[in-house]
Amino acid sequence: MLTILLADDDILTLNQLNMFLKDRKDASVIGQATDGESALSWLNSEIPPSVLILDMEMPKKNGLEILKFIKEQKITTVVLVLSNYDNFEYVKPALHLGAWDYILKHELTAHVLYEKLTEISAHLEERQILLKHNELALSISKQQFISNLALNRLIPPESLSYMLSTDDFHGKQHLLLLLQITNYITIYQNFQNNKYQMIDTVQNFLSTLVNSLRKGIVTHIATGEFLIYVNLYSEHSSAKLYEIRSLYTYTVTNGLKRYFNIHTLCESTILYDTVDRLRSHCLKLHHELNYKCISSEAQTGTQAIHVISIYQEKDLMDALLHFHGNEVQKIIHQIFQPLKQETVNLYQMRYLVNRLFDIIHRLHQSFPEYEPPHLTQKFPDIMVPEALEQYFLRYYGECMERFSTSSTKNYPALICDALLYIQQNYSQDISLLSTAEHCGISEVYLSRIFKQHLGIPFSKYLSNYRIQLAAYYLSHTSDPIKEISSKCGFQNYNYFLTVFKNTNGMPPAQYRSQFGKSNI
Repeated sequence: MLTILLADDDILTLNQLNMFLKDRKDASVIGQATDGESALSWLNSEIPPSVLILDMEMPKKNGLEILKFIKEQKITTVVLVLSNYDNFEYVKPALHLGAWDYILKHELTAHVLYEKLTEISAHLEERQILLKHNELALSISKQQFISNLALNRLIPPESLSYMLSTDDFHGKQHLLLLLQITNYITIYQNFQNNKYQMIDTVQNFLSTLVNSLRKGIVTHIATGEFLIYVNLYSEHSSAKLYEIRSLYTYTVTNGLKRYFNIHTLCESTILYDTVDRLRSHCLKLHHELNYKCISSEAQTGTQAIHVISIYQEKDLMDALLHFHGNEVQKIIHQIFQPLKQETVNLYQMRYLVNRLFDIIHRLHQSFPEYEPPHLTQKFPDIMVPEALEQYFLRYYGECMERFSTSSTKNYPALICDALLYIQQNYSQDISLLSTAEHCGISEVYLSRIFKQHLGIPFSKYLSNYRIQLAAYYLSHTSDPIKEISSKCGFQNYNYFLTVFKNTNGMPPAQYRSQFGKSNI
């Protein structure tokens, strides 16, 4: 919608313009002035008109003086000049000062006026698009600048000098807030196809919250971690600074929780320095955030507890590989029990979550048929151990069910029973006979239907399964090779070495050296 100001001391011309414009739906006359000073008062308003139709000859201030004022004050109003003189030299100074175009009064018709306004409307739309693009580019540049400072990335000297000279970053009193989303896995689940969309959504929302208080910059630093920078510009007292920090912390944390059910931890500080020294303050905030305790009464320096031991990881993997659901639940209870009684921090809880997911991920890598279920459950705040324990009990239970189903799918019930017996007892001295007795059938019948459905004899399947598990333990644990041999059900160590080399083309020690994971 074009907002139009009419400025002419000729009443007849004003009436004519109003008559032409009254039926135009994309334009609205917001006022009219019969002298230059009245026109200037309209232009000085908080929201100036988008178009000024201006007579060159008016009392108090003429058209050229008004055009000079618009240019000097950088007012965005587009000016369409009206002239009584059919002489280009007369209107040339007006065009030089930035007038869009001119219309001779004796040629003024509705058609001519509409053509000019259509051109101006298209120009304003293009300018608005360009302005938005420039604003977006500038906003991204500022976010990148703050991110580079925080992460200690190289910034060219000329870019650093330019940014520090702008109003956004000058002065020596700034507010920094570092937020960590503690239920970020759930948030990522909602944006499975594009996790960057999640980052943009949260970042844009935070920017809206911050700019509702004061102009600020929000940038994404790491997974679920956002840095908010606000220039306080003028000096403030300690009491006022405390009030500002509290207001920002409350606004962003409660806003995210209220509108997106996003839970966060937040640390903030006042930077009494130039912005180029921002990194050291960010590192301090990051450290405080990661070691922020669940208990508000926790003392600084509280002894950190080991949220999950290497032995618990091994026991959990063994229980999963044996399809022992009760044992899996027991171990998860053991892992979470101390967390409900001791003081733990964000860093420890994130480590625990990553390790529990990593165990399933490693199993899937080694046994592609063991495809874990999608994370359809709502992931809780990782700073709530009770809710986290219930989540992983359900998730590991679903994994066990999925693994069991995927390892025996498309087989008759009798074969499924035999396979499950092998998977749960492979570490024992089992045989075709013991498996047949478990299934309640004869040894000969089991041997026949086993080869019929799996294409290989029972003994070959059992050996291959044990070797596959041995390869997994070699690549994901530091257990002694002899211990792995026994754990996988091989009664004779030398026989294990021979079978493993024949199956994998290399001895176990070489296999571990080539495929072993350094994170164990």
